[in-house]
This record gives sequence, C-alpha cells and structure tokens, in this order.
Amino acid sequence: MATSRQIFAISPDAQEDFLQDIQHAIELGSLSPALPKSLYPSFVVAQAWDSALARYLWLAGFFVNIGLLAWVSLMAPSLGQVSLGFLPSGAARLPLPVWHSSCCPSSAFFSTWLDGASV
Repeated sequence: MATSRQIFAISPDAQEDFLQDIQHAIELGSLSPALPKSLYPSFVVAQAWDSALARYLWLAGFFVNIGLLAWVSLMAPSLGQVSLGFLPSGAARLPLPVWHSSCCPSSAFFSTWLDGASV
C-alpha cells in the first residue's frame, strides 16, 4: 500500500479476508466528497454566443453569405454559363453551368457556422 509519504508492504495472515475487506472499502468510494462535474459537454454555441467577437463574426458571415446567395440566385437566370476563376496564364477557365456558382456561397455559409462553433 502506498501513501503520499511512504510505501508499506502488507502480508496479512488471512489473505482472502484482507482482499475482501480491501475490495469492500474500495467499493465504498472516496473518503472525501468529489466535486460535481458534468460528463456531457456544455452547449458550445451558447458559450460562443456570449463572446462578442464570435457573435459579430457569425452574424457578419451569415449576412454576407445570404447576400451572396441572393445575388447569385438573382443573376443565375440571366446567365447560361459562368467562368469560375482564371488560369495562371490569366485566361478565363472553361465556363460551367451557372448553378455551380451557388455552391460557393452555400458552402461558405455552412463553413461559417461550423467554424464559429470552434471559437
């Protein structure tokens, strides 16, 4: 048996009784009460919402992404195809169907909310 200061070697005469008594004492638990601690993670979004920076970034990301999605949705009917970026030579990439352009604001919207949960 070990304490914070010493180690004791115990060799009782009745080993089975000793082991049962030790097992019973272990099952009773600690002599000092443990502080309560939740086994479930606290609600991350509620904690992050208390932070002004996280709240600002979430709302800014939300409104920017909603605005981009609305703009793309309004522009989509008038465009047949759109080029999403440029090649290293400076030439436009091959045009894609316009619905591909709605993937950018949609994915940015969801990544903003997922990233905000890690604040």
